[in-house]
Amino acid sequence: MLAAVLAALSLAAPPGAADAGKPAPRPRTVAGTVAEVSLARARLGLDAPEGRLVLSLDRNTLVLLASRQGTVLDLSPGLPARASVGPNGEAYWIEILPKEAATPSPGATVKPSPGASP
Repeated sequence: MLAAVLAALSLAAPPGAADAGKPAPRPRTVAGTVAEVSLARARLGLDAPEGRLVLSLDRNTLVLLASRQGTVLDLSPGLPARASVGPNGEAYWIEILPKEAATPSPGATVKPSPGASP
């Protein structure tokens, strides 16, 4: 009897084993334009090609500027940005891009730089 109980216990799946076969969700990087910033609600609206994304901010969200590390106080509407977004919409980092790096609007022409091969 004791042997049967011990055998049954050894066959039981360890805690979290149901998720063991699934890969952990990975963050994704999105780019767009800062649409709104709400520090009171710890939210950032980002207009991306796939539509408006609402990202959550917390004390660990890293803000990167062109030449230094910034803070969420450096975020303002109209800035081109890209962000690493977790599976629940949390922003891990937000990089403010130079205005020149903004995604061209549809129908805009891009001129090649001098000396670029055709």
